[in-house]
Amino acid sequence: MGYNVYMNGGMFGIPAKHIDSALNAVCKAIPTYEQDSIESIKDEIEDFDFLPSTSKLRHLVHKGWGFKLRVDGVGDVVGVNWEWEKLQSSIVNWLHAVAPFVPAGCYVEMLGEDGERWRYVFDGEKMTEKYPKIVWE
Repeated sequence: MGYNVYMNGGMFGIPAKHIDSALNAVCKAIPTYEQDSIESIKDEIEDFDFLPSTSKLRHLVHKGWGFKLRVDGVGDVVGVNWEWEKLQSSIVNWLHAVAPFVPAGCYVEMLGEDGERWRYVFDGEKMTEKYPKIVWE
């Protein structure tokens, strides 16, 4: 079982110059991720042929778990798509860990199986969960 969620939109990025720091923050926040080997992620990453197999960006992409990060040709993360059905605490922990490296104004909007909506909003330092006020008129 579990709670099904869907991504409803968003703007997300991490500049290439912050990839190492973002990965270190993720590994510190979620220590079990450090044990993942490069070999275990090769099949999970698509369209990253321009990155060496030891690239820290490859690890960061893998550690995003339910998110599939879109990366441009210079290594900047320029978007994100939700690839899983179930929301897990490790996903939220990952977002908290990378938050200082995500530009202010970025967000990921989610839609729950029961119609609930929320956003993970980034201010350049931290991530907060925000809920809308919906008014029917």
